[in-house]
Amino acid sequence: MSTLPAIATGLFGVLVGIYLKRKDVEPATKIAWLFSVGSICIIAGLLWDLQFPINKALWTSSYVLYTGGLATVVLALSYWIIDVNHYNRFTKPFVIYGVNAITVFFVSGLMPRLLNMIKDQTTKW
Repeated sequence: MSTLPAIATGLFGVLVGIYLKRKDVEPATKIAWLFSVGSICIIAGLLWDLQFPINKALWTSSYVLYTGGLATVVLALSYWIIDVNHYNRFTKPFVIYGVNAITVFFVSGLMPRLLNMIKDQTTKW
């Protein structure tokens, strides 16, 4: 049953991405719209939490609204700082991470296996 809310999360991101790609909308309007939609989703998620608890393990609809709203607000803030104000000195590590996402995914699976190979020398069996 958690598949439908997961699909809704993906569609939420797709719709926000489509809106951001529009050329006929001014950046200030995009930022205001993103902050507004994000704030409304956060409030709706918190209100819905009173009836249907926010639960990541079950991927509830209140979780979708709340986290989608938080992500949209963070995206709006990032868009304003990086793209509108052109303050991008701190973005280099994130660009490197994004360009090498497959490598990071591979290393994240490899790291636990490597750490499990380390023998604990402090205990005596």
